[in-house]
Amino acid sequence: MNIYDNNDYIDNEEDILRDIIGSTKDKDKFIIFKVENERYAINIKDVVELVRYDDEKITREVPNIPPYIIGIMTLRGLVFPVIDFKKKIGIPGGNYTKFNIIIVTEDSENNRFGVVVEDIENILPLRESTTKPPEVGNINVDFIKCISDFNNNMVSIIDIDKLLKA
Repeated sequence: MNIYDNNDYIDNEEDILRDIIGSTKDKDKFIIFKVENERYAINIKDVVELVRYDDEKITREVPNIPPYIIGIMTLRGLVFPVIDFKKKIGIPGGNYTKFNIIIVTEDSENNRFGVVVEDIENILPLRESTTKPPEVGNINVDFIKCISDFNNNMVSIIDIDKLLKA
């Protein structure tokens, strides 16, 4: 999903992103995003909202944080860590722009955190019958719940409860 039209910024972007989440919250759908050539998915039920990356909203100088945590963010009165997904899976991360998206999510213990991704590719339904356990490869699979096949594309479904702990 590209919320930019010819790379122009859409003024009501927050409303568009909020509408996407709100319109799909009751369905069994997943937010699909790509990192390098791999696709990953987060269940829409675990997503609080999508926000555009803004360096001014993130405090980076936080002592004693793991290298995959960019910093902390304050959004709507709540403070939570922001994870660089690339660094989390062992790929050098780094350059963030207004074109990156932060997927704000909550685990089963109501711990909120953001996950920075390059862009959201799609929102798709994925059925349990199309899933299989994760395979060990060159990525950290500790937080991968299962692998799903969608239109002959492998999608790794993320277990939000394990993402911070892995």
